[in-house]
Amino acid sequence: MMLNYKLLYEIADSQKNNADAYKYFMLYIELRDEKIFSETKEEASILRKKYTVERTKREETENILEIVETEKDSLVIDTIKKSEQISQLEIEKKHQQEKIEWQEKEFEFNKKESEFNKNLAKKRQRIIILISIIGIIMFVVAIASYRMYKKINSKNKLLISQKQEIEVQRDEIHFQKKDIEDKNQHITASINYASYIQTAMLPPYADVKKSLNDMFVLFKPRDIVSGDYYWIKQKGDYQVIIAADSTGHGVPGAFMSILGISILNRIIDNQNNTSTSEILNKMRHSVITSLHQKKNDSKSKDGFDLAMIIYNKKTKQVEFSGANNPLILLRNKNEDFNPFIENEKIKILENENNTSKLVEIKGDKMPIGVHVYDNKNFNNFIFDAKKGDCIYLFSDGYQDQFGGKKGTKFMTKNFKKLLLSIHEKSAAEQKNILENKLQEWMNAGKGHSQLDDILIIGLKI
Repeated sequence: MMLNYKLLYEIADSQKNNADAYKYFMLYIELRDEKIFSETKEEASILRKKYTVERTKREETENILEIVETEKDSLVIDTIKKSEQISQLEIEKKHQQEKIEWQEKEFEFNKKESEFNKNLAKKRQRIIILISIIGIIMFVVAIASYRMYKKINSKNKLLISQKQEIEVQRDEIHFQKKDIEDKNQHITASINYASYIQTAMLPPYADVKKSLNDMFVLFKPRDIVSGDYYWIKQKGDYQVIIAADSTGHGVPGAFMSILGISILNRIIDNQNNTSTSEILNKMRHSVITSLHQKKNDSKSKDGFDLAMIIYNKKTKQVEFSGANNPLILLRNKNEDFNPFIENEKIKILENENNTSKLVEIKGDKMPIGVHVYDNKNFNNFIFDAKKGDCIYLFSDGYQDQFGGKKGTKFMTKNFKKLLLSIHEKSAAEQKNILENKLQEWMNAGKGHSQLDDILIIGLKI
């Protein structure tokens, strides 16, 4: 049984099962001690018996000695004594050897027990260290979590405060937006009414068609109201046609256009047999006077760029003057162009691939308004119209419009090519083509919004 416990101890110790190893080791020691005690007791009994035997022998020996002594045989006595001493030494030696063996076994047991206790203490120390490390980690995590909680809580409070502030701002913005929308609606209504007034001041298109049947007006304001305007009036055999471009567009331009129309009405209604150049001279004087313009005042540069013709339906004679803006005439290539006054401002372009020639008569390089040369008279150009002629007056809005795949301006060169390609068509067809081409140009590429007011007047003789 003792060996079984020893074997169980060795198995548990090899498996690092310290609890079972300790239990089996203690059971083994307990059985071993019992066995050693039993063996020792048995040996003591044997020794007692031997001692009894020896004592008996000794007594016998003593008796013999007494006899021998009696017989005074000293030699025999000495021999017996020596024999007795030897026996006693042998017994003591055996006891001493058994004592040494027991001490060795006890030392070995104490050594193993000490090693076991050391290993157990190391394992306990490791467990304590591990538990301490886990505790420290948990403490650090707890502190970090608490700090994170405080930080998040602080941020949440800040976010709530910011949210409340944003909501207040949102409400304020909503109120301002509503106020702006109301004002914008009111302003838009006012501008729409201004548009109605401006339209009422322009000549009705039906009246224009009555006086000049084959004629078109392409009029496209950039905003609700326009800085560009046209002015057409029948006076006896004369037809007065003006295409004007005011400084700016939108509401400021519209104010200027109303001023220009009012001045034209006053000048032409109150005078007869006035040339185009004289009309522009008087119009410039009225604008400078009405706007209190001065040459040295850089802020007061408002005015008009315009092209004007007076067409005598009876004599088929055309008189032209321009303030920065030109007149374009398209005529059959075989027909001559002989103006009454030769001038470097007249440019005739002929294209071999086209049956028509393009005549451009440039306006004077000064506006209707204050200018460094505002004391200089405008030039007058007179020529005879031919059947099939097409005369065009226009502002710069069409040519300056951005569009196409590259987002560039349409340019005057392309505008002239377009007029060359359509001038033989009816006035209504020409207007449709110009509108469609403009829309196509603006929608190409990324798409572009209208840059400026657009005005083109086409008259087919």
